[in-house]
Amino acid sequence: MQDPDRRTPVDVDGLIGRHLRRDRLAVRAYTGDALYSAQMRWLRAALILVDGVMDDEGIPAEVRERVVRCVLYGSPDPADAVLRMDAAAATVGTGLPVELRPPDRG
Repeated sequence: MQDPDRRTPVDVDGLIGRHLRRDRLAVRAYTGDALYSAQMRWLRAALILVDGVMDDEGIPAEVRERVVRCVLYGSPDPADAVLRMDAAAATVGTGLPVELRPPDRG
């Protein structure tokens, strides 16, 4: 008989959706900053893959969800994306290149 905790994938899309609903800055970054959006799409794919690997190793669903949640909430930083968007907006029409890295916060 198969362990009931196995073969039930973590709802990565649901966790990302909850993360975006709770953090308005993350929503702004996801919809307005191409780098942040790409990072989140890559992170989604990686979390789905890691969940499958943990499942194959017999890690219980509850533990897999906690791991996925910790990784999701720990990266990437939407504040950096907002800094990039603000910097990009400030350079529009100036002919200056847009810096993709956030300014040094001191």
